[in-house]
Amino acid sequence: MYTNEFPEETLRNNFEFWLCEAIRTGARSAHLQPLTPLTAQTWQAIDEVADAAAAVGGQSAHVARLQNVVLAARDQFAHQLDGTHRAPQPLLGRVAS
Repeated sequence: MYTNEFPEETLRNNFEFWLCEAIRTGARSAHLQPLTPLTAQTWQAIDEVADAAAAVGGQSAHVARLQNVVLAARDQFAHQLDGTHRAPQPLLGRVAS
């Protein structure tokens, strides 16, 4: 499946929906990747958001990490839209101390 097979608005709506779900629930959903127009790299970034959201619990270090991984997920999605795919940023997967 290629990004250019879908209108950009469809991609954006899909991305925003799953990003919000990750923040709201803290649950990983990458198993749904084959059913969406999002790339595996974008799903990995969304799952990092879910992991960070699940860890927040009111601790400021975790809130800052959640903000950082949301930005990283948005950056990964931007790369999907422009057709460049790259590995997630080193920030992804690290736990804030």
